[in-house]
Amino acid sequence: MSKSIFFFDNGESGIVDLESSILNDSRKVFEPLKNKDYFKKFSLDNWTIVWPNDFGFAPEFLYELTVRQNKSLEKRKYELVFRINF
Repeated sequence: MSKSIFFFDNGESGIVDLESSILNDSRKVFEPLKNKDYFKKFSLDNWTIVWPNDFGFAPEFLYELTVRQNKSLEKRKYELVFRINF
């Protein structure tokens, strides 16, 4: 549903599955993101990815998930560059 490739300015990248983060959170702001078509309506701002409802994941959270879900990455200083959804 929500696997994405994140690229960071420290040269690291990785495939991240946001599904559990979205589906397991009962806060109202996550409800629209549970719809696959709505999820694809993301855009990029100066810091992270955002959706039309003004929700966006913190870049720190996305980096932590990228490192956690891609064990070969080493935790280093970074900035989110862009994301591709597939």
